[in-house]
Amino acid sequence: MSCFFILGSWESDIPISKATAFNYTPYAAGNFIAPGEIATLPFLLASVRYSYGPHHPRKGLFSKQLPNAWNSRMSVAIQYDNYCARVTGAILGGVGTWVQMGMKSYIAVQIGVVGVGALLHLTFWKQLKAKTG
Repeated sequence: MSCFFILGSWESDIPISKATAFNYTPYAAGNFIAPGEIATLPFLLASVRYSYGPHHPRKGLFSKQLPNAWNSRMSVAIQYDNYCARVTGAILGGVGTWVQMGMKSYIAVQIGVVGVGALLHLTFWKQLKAKTG
């Protein structure tokens, strides 16, 4: 969830912060973002082409813990989690960045979210039936 939260917040932050810092129009801010998007496209296509049976790692780990009847419900719950993280991240990036929070507080919130995620990951990793080694 933290990855989608941070991704959503930076996606909505870049046009706002560049408009403030460099006096960009929304169109110019989009042109600022576009080369980075184009540069990552070959990596995305290669990843999809050369991966064998791509699946979501969290879905794979959760499906081993629950009965088969809950597999589809867990998949829907994971997707809702991802969407909620993207939306709340976009709200944080759009409202809080340069307008009200300031960049230091903005980055502190994101580091806090990553810290909580890392703590939960370290705490619960042993209980998940994950393949190791």
